[in-house]
Amino acid sequence: MKRTIFTRWLKNREGNTAIIFALSAVPLILMTGGVVDMAYVYKARTQAQTASDAAVLAAAAAEDKTDAERQEIARRMFASQFDTSMLKSPLTLTISQDKGQLDVDATISVPTNFLKIISIRTMDGNIHSQVKMGSAAPLEVALVLDNTYSMHGTKIESLRAAAKDMVQKLHDKAASTKTGLKIGLVPYTRYVRLDKSYRGKWWLALDEREEEVPQTNCRDEPVTEEYNCHDEPVDCPVVDGVSQGENCTEQVCDERETGEVEHVCDGGYTWRKKWTGCVASRPDPQYVTDSDYATFKVPGMHTKEDGHGPHDCPHEIVPLVDVSQDTNKQILDDVIDDMDADGEQTYVPGGLKWGWHMLSPNEPLNEARPYDKDHVKKAIVLMTDGENTVYANGVDKLHHKGHDAKSKANAVLARLCTNIKAKGIAIYTVAFEVTDATTKNALKSCASSAGNYYDATNSADLADAFDAIGKSLISMYLAE
Repeated sequence: MKRTIFTRWLKNREGNTAIIFALSAVPLILMTGGVVDMAYVYKARTQAQTASDAAVLAAAAAEDKTDAERQEIARRMFASQFDTSMLKSPLTLTISQDKGQLDVDATISVPTNFLKIISIRTMDGNIHSQVKMGSAAPLEVALVLDNTYSMHGTKIESLRAAAKDMVQKLHDKAASTKTGLKIGLVPYTRYVRLDKSYRGKWWLALDEREEEVPQTNCRDEPVTEEYNCHDEPVDCPVVDGVSQGENCTEQVCDERETGEVEHVCDGGYTWRKKWTGCVASRPDPQYVTDSDYATFKVPGMHTKEDGHGPHDCPHEIVPLVDVSQDTNKQILDDVIDDMDADGEQTYVPGGLKWGWHMLSPNEPLNEARPYDKDHVKKAIVLMTDGENTVYANGVDKLHHKGHDAKSKANAVLARLCTNIKAKGIAIYTVAFEVTDATTKNALKSCASSAGNYYDATNSADLADAFDAIGKSLISMYLAE
């Protein structure tokens, strides 16, 4: 049988098919690789935009610097957050003082991995950030400050000074720009304290009452006396993570009966259940949300039933006040001066939640503007000097001790931070002489961006952190 071209092709169809498949696979590989390259370019562009925003904000904050110095500040800030080898040309900063704005422009050139097969070796992207000097919209700020015992001494003094300096600068800027600016203050320890004028609010759960407890179970008991008293070594007490001494002892005595008796009775007193202004946590998930107050009210703490100590609640909060007015600024200054570092336990989420209450248009507080009304900007400044030592269990209202208190409280903090940032509220976090790596990471994650987290290792760093935050809050705002 005579072979034809067709039969010869049939006998060699396997080789032909392989060639055809190989040829058709090239576009497929390029398409797949192109998607990978595009994803990489998008990620690089996002990182570059974040770095550009940080650069222009840093330059704008340097109000006392020359134009050349501002450009250098912008370049250093950009380089700290982005690989400048990807820049196609040098970073440019345009300063338009007449328009009251600063601009940063950059072009990035990202190398490709797959598209270089077809001679596309880089992909470019343009970055632009702009800052307008002087806040063009109302600003609301909640200062959430740690008042626990570990802040005693020079640390609380440094915090008072840094906070008051920030308030002063914000006050001055508000007066010069004629722009609405409100600040509130949340001192926190184990719990948060409200002014008792909130008693009777529909969102507050209280059960205050007095009862006469009659005398019962009266009997004669032998009188005893102590003897052979002596000191024995014991573990030194720890308050908010701080040891209260070294080589601690306590007196131990034996007891013996004197042969006399006394007539005693149970009861015979007035049982009082009074609200001190302290508030605790709602159940899960309400303790990380801002709704359902009619059903899940804010639980008040009662002296007799809850047994909280005298140092479990700090000074009363100061709801948002217009700091452009001297009298309101003085109210804030006075309360900051009155802050005292005597709280025996730390629960950071409790303070942060009330910072959110201040900035929310919903009750329990109602001094804040609605979200997005008049382009209002909202921010929380959260500061702590140590790890959580108690936690809310999401079942009852109390904040409990426990070996796993830190991890449980940090989990609540993470959920709360996510929900707050979802509302468009900027969060600045400050770790003041914090040595615990887990706590630092929790604060870093809580902050709105890497640039919003400050690790202050001493009082000077704390002052610098509050100064930088204050400048970024009111000296400018990111317009584009």
